[in-house]
Amino acid sequence: MRRTNNQLKFVQQTLYALKREYGVAGDLYNVTSDTVDPETGVRTWVREKHHIKKLILLPTNVTVQMFIAGGFIRPDPSFPSAGREVTDAFAVVEQKDLDVEVTKDFYVVINHKRYNIASINEIEQNIGLLIGLKRVKDSEPNEVFEKTVKQTLIFNQAVESTVIPI
Repeated sequence: MRRTNNQLKFVQQTLYALKREYGVAGDLYNVTSDTVDPETGVRTWVREKHHIKKLILLPTNVTVQMFIAGGFIRPDPSFPSAGREVTDAFAVVEQKDLDVEVTKDFYVVINHKRYNIASINEIEQNIGLLIGLKRVKDSEPNEVFEKTVKQTLIFNQAVESTVIPI
């Protein structure tokens, strides 16, 4: 089905309005290489960071994934569960805000919380992406912080002169 320019314009205006109202800043990371030093066992990651000024974070759904050993049944509700909280969320990103092609190997950090990419769907002729996100509660964000310091120095100099007659 062919979309008219009016329909595409409507989608763009809707995305813009949602970004203004519900947009949050986020960072998109791509791990380009992962090496382990065989002598020390230290793992080194090389990551690329792509900042997204505003992405639309849709409401989340929290579920608990259970990891139960074969045949184990919880005897009563007070017994601690063997599960982790997993948060499912969706993010909408406009294509013009992206400077890289997003794959499932990337991860997103929003509000210092790491989300792994579960699915990627294109929106209306590549206007944007609908990205399915999964977050395990205790996962490390592995963020890259860029610190910049702006400092201004103001020099004030007052000169007094005295004329000594000769």
